[in-house]
Amino acid sequence: MDLLILAMAGLAVAGAVFFFGGVTQPEWGICMALLGLGAALYWTVTPKYKRAPRDLWLMGGVAAVVVWTALQARFFSVAPLRSVEYIFTNAAIATMLLLGRELGWRFRRTLWLAVTPVLVVAVLEGVLGMIQFMAMRAGTEAMQSATGTYPNRNHFAGLLEMALPLALAAAMAFWTGERKRWWGAAGMLAVAGLLVMGTVISLSRMGFLAALGGVFVLGVLLLGGRGRLAAAGLVGAGLVVAFVVLPTDEWIGRFASIAQTEDISGDTRAQIWRDTVPMIREHLVTGVGMGAYETAFLRFKNVAPMNTVDYAHNDYLQYLAELGLIGFALALGVLGRCLYWMARGLGRSRMVAGAFGALAAMGAHSLVDFNLYIPANALVLAWIVGMATAPALTEGQRATSE
Repeated sequence: MDLLILAMAGLAVAGAVFFFGGVTQPEWGICMALLGLGAALYWTVTPKYKRAPRDLWLMGGVAAVVVWTALQARFFSVAPLRSVEYIFTNAAIATMLLLGRELGWRFRRTLWLAVTPVLVVAVLEGVLGMIQFMAMRAGTEAMQSATGTYPNRNHFAGLLEMALPLALAAAMAFWTGERKRWWGAAGMLAVAGLLVMGTVISLSRMGFLAALGGVFVLGVLLLGGRGRLAAAGLVGAGLVVAFVVLPTDEWIGRFASIAQTEDISGDTRAQIWRDTVPMIREHLVTGVGMGAYETAFLRFKNVAPMNTVDYAHNDYLQYLAELGLIGFALALGVLGRCLYWMARGLGRSRMVAGAFGALAAMGAHSLVDFNLYIPANALVLAWIVGMATAPALTEGQRATSE
């Protein structure tokens, strides 16, 4: 039954990824329905004594975020119909977080298995990206980049940068386990190599830098302890070498023109951030409503007067603008609770260090993009974080957590 639930959750993620990152309807609706079915089946069939110990703070925080989204849609949103759509999206992400926690608990002795679907989807995307890149290089286009099944290369890179630390952590787990499995370590290193190349050929500058940052965090956590400073230096030096050796000529050309991206210049992005600040101030407490950024921004928009600005290109600013202080604080509370359990589980599973690396990579990339508004990437991150909260849980907590 556990494998069936794992497969259903994996199919939901795969569907979201392969259908343009989950940004199209009704495909995203089908993925949400499949995820909901898998979650309902799990909580119906699995006896209470086999489930993860309850964490009422985490469960309450997750529920509060979803409820706040619904209240916004009813009372505060400047685009109520758009906000209603996000009630279901946020509910799906919350479900994935809690289901990921349950799957992490069920597979806590082989935690790498809990994220195998994520790695499989990322590998398939990476292979598709390689095919796209080679096909475009054979053509006449001056600037070729891989996007996989995503509309945007930055969001394609976002998926791969989250999966990369997990593959490396799994390789370490295979190699240093009680029974060394060289074949498993070799396979995961091959997966990691493919993900690195996929990130490079996406030509996403921030995607590549975020991937390196995620690997740096992973390396410091795995090689830390008394030699943490030396470990940080060693990992950092290796990443500098990777930064010099790995990029293609096309990627170097893009990095040379650092102020430009395929959609928006660096100056324009900064202007969007500046124009977003007054909107945040005016709706500071309650926010403008999830999904209502584009509509609300029209009153404050001075940048790109002839263009539509539907995202802030900074997840933190946009979430603060849409959720307001109330919703943003609730979301931070959920994240803080997850980080608490992840930190406690660091010494129990190397996959938790991989999850920290994935979270760090996405956290860095979100400074200049809207990866977390891409349903597929938000689902993947929720799965990873939920899974990583499980190793610190013990049977003895059941009585106290309830």
